[in-house]
Amino acid sequence: MTPFADPLVLFRVAVERMNAEDFLGAAQCCDPVSLRAFHRQTVSRFADSGARRTPQLEDFMHGDPDMPRELAEYNLRKHHEAMHRFGDVSREFPGITDLDALRAAEPERLFASCLEGQSIGWRLARHVADGEMSAADVGVSELLNAFRGRLRSIGVIEISPSLAHIFYAHDVLAPEAPADPWAAKELARIASLPADEQALYADVRGNHSPRSTSCRRQPSGGWLLIAGHEFPGLSTGLVIGRAGPGDDEEDLRSEP
Repeated sequence: MTPFADPLVLFRVAVERMNAEDFLGAAQCCDPVSLRAFHRQTVSRFADSGARRTPQLEDFMHGDPDMPRELAEYNLRKHHEAMHRFGDVSREFPGITDLDALRAAEPERLFASCLEGQSIGWRLARHVADGEMSAADVGVSELLNAFRGRLRSIGVIEISPSLAHIFYAHDVLAPEAPADPWAAKELARIASLPADEQALYADVRGNHSPRSTSCRRQPSGGWLLIAGHEFPGLSTGLVIGRAGPGDDEEDLRSEP
């Protein structure tokens, strides 16, 4: 993990690696102390979930004495299915099979697995495996298009000598063509608006409130991102990036 002198270059490199699905490379943009903390908290979360008491049929019947037994059995079965998914390490962390493997994983590789587990491709595969959709019906290209956008850096504020916040926008790209009924209907709706409202819509479309992620100054003086659920792109599940206005493409390829 080589710290970056410029937090904005750090951000752009992390986004570029996420775009390329280089999850280990993205994790290498993180502060090592935060990686260890993420590892410890994750192990604790799964260990605690396995130690919880498993509800029994009598619990459901006691909570609602008028509930038919068949309904209580159904609710219990659905509860067990949900808890199994929640406690299944491999669902959230690809390549990590169980709690022992979670404990043994290097912090950097654990966070890389977390990034992969939140990617749109992995989440779609989980939905297919769970029977929530069929492989034939996935329509991957349409779903990917629905998430089309880019993470555009806005600026950075150093709030202390050791901590800085990077602000960025997730720009949602407008449909390029009415490729599906929803897009066609949306474009038609916009076109029916008065001209000034169309201009307003063009101004605000995709320009939601800015997001932020944090980075920490390293002993060498450079910066690394803090590993956690505010990592850029982690909450969106998909990042399709490019340099923002005024961004130097050469900076994206430069060494820290």
